[in-house]
Amino acid sequence: MSYEMFKGGHRSVVEWKGDTLFCYHETVIVAKLSDGAIQLNTGGWDTVTTWKYIGIALREYGGLVGRRIEFKRDKKTGAKIVMFDGNEFAFKDNIVIGRRPGWDIDVTEVNSDYRGCPRYVVHFTNLLTDIERKRADVDANYALALRRAGAIGGRKFHNKQFGGGVVFAEHLDKNQIAEKIAKLVAEAERQGN
Repeated sequence: MSYEMFKGGHRSVVEWKGDTLFCYHETVIVAKLSDGAIQLNTGGWDTVTTWKYIGIALREYGGLVGRRIEFKRDKKTGAKIVMFDGNEFAFKDNIVIGRRPGWDIDVTEVNSDYRGCPRYVVHFTNLLTDIERKRADVDANYALALRRAGAIGGRKFHNKQFGGGVVFAEHLDKNQIAEKIAKLVAEAERQGN
């Protein structure tokens, strides 16, 4: 743990479980998470000084090379707004921004195919948009997910060990598969499908 003294206060940078935590007065104000996302927190201290040190932490330790982050206040409500990579988020303590696409998709590795190619399985609901998931027709949703998966090399997983599975046999890692799925679903959401 390293401590540096500032005018009347201190800050520290701590590595913990793969995350980099930037603390100011014993409050974690910026956390660079192991998946590349950034978590912001004022600890209830919504002051000019706290925001100053959040800015310093983001510049020095946030790894924001090539990415733009700004803060502003809504003129009507006074609420803090975070602008990151062209997107606006209403600030609330512990907000997480900049997650890589597909961070929430659970990809399971299964036995390789007969050629030795690694195979990964996801549940079909990961290939649906939020609106599609709310529909009651499971068979139609499964058929839609299989059609969508076919566009990126996925097909029905014929195995009882993973019901409702879609398999991908590719020389990619789990994160790359999840990212491909997330981009596919995001495109479907943009098109309104």
